[in-house]
Amino acid sequence: MIHDNLRFFWTVSSGGSRKALREAERDDTVEAHGQTLALGDVPAPESCMVSFATRANKPWPGPEWFIDSGGYSTLLGNSEYEDPIREYLEFIREHEQRDGVTIDRYALRDWACESKVLRKHGRTARQHQEWTIRDHVECLELAEEIGVEAEPVSVLQGYTVPEYLEHLDYYREHGLLSDHVGIGSVCRRNADEEIRSTILQVSEALPDRCRLHAFGVKKTVLRFPDVVMALDSVDSNAWDYAVRMDAESNASTEGHRYTWDRITRAYQSYRADVLEQLDAVDGDGHPITVKSLADFTDADLREKPYPIAKCRCGELVNPNYLADQTGACRYCDRLILTLRDHTMNPDHPMYDPETAPLNG
Repeated sequence: MIHDNLRFFWTVSSGGSRKALREAERDDTVEAHGQTLALGDVPAPESCMVSFATRANKPWPGPEWFIDSGGYSTLLGNSEYEDPIREYLEFIREHEQRDGVTIDRYALRDWACESKVLRKHGRTARQHQEWTIRDHVECLELAEEIGVEAEPVSVLQGYTVPEYLEHLDYYREHGLLSDHVGIGSVCRRNADEEIRSTILQVSEALPDRCRLHAFGVKKTVLRFPDVVMALDSVDSNAWDYAVRMDAESNASTEGHRYTWDRITRAYQSYRADVLEQLDAVDGDGHPITVKSLADFTDADLREKPYPIAKCRCGELVNPNYLADQTGACRYCDRLILTLRDHTMNPDHPMYDPETAPLNG
């Protein structure tokens, strides 16, 4: 689905959802499970996403496709990817060559940073960020060798805002910041305001040339006009969630099963809701502002009013994430003036009378 303000990719992850979206290409009326369904009234999806890790992962002609590596689902069950990167890229290239199939973009392979994944494998966000960069490099090298034509999307990983911004720094240092950048690990939080704040702050930190994609964003987050204006595209697997949950709870009850006709109606309803929300966003844009400076601090310090420190070179730096705590900027190694000034202030929580004179 393409709107003036946003492009929406419909994620397909089951046989039922695939059939529902493929049947939308027809222009007739069918009978399904005792109900009449006018397929001519169902708009065909313009943009779809599929995960390489999904069993039913073959893109079909019609939509423009976004291929994802399937990091979350894979790492939730395994400590590492089962398939080599080459196999992932050869899959993309194979389908690029099929008649009528359009692969618009693909995600460079990333390592999810959801807390559930990290806890399961006893790893840190930093480790998964470093492995993401390693795999991005290999993806780009192999894509050139194999001849993949779709646009690569680098994926920012983390869970807190500081983690995402640190990862953005690493991308800049390694020259891996593509024109399309995705922000991963923002779904499955059930915290719309937190997701909103994260998206806005990452968007503000990106270079102007970069367009931002948010993975797994539900329609409830799209009710915020500033989020819509900050994003270029989103994908969601939540459009048939209600049907899936109803089928799990009432699996043996007629009329409550996970059938393609019910999924089609869910698609129609979800599409109408999203379009209504997007139509409400004016095209002039909204200012992107940091909603909570506490988002830039460590989790256990969120109640303290730590400021964002701005270096002389113009870069924003989070004082709490400086590795050596000397106040050196990652970019120019100069002192951060605001950090120095605040540590000289006796009323500020970072003030230390023993070290403050040294900062003067």
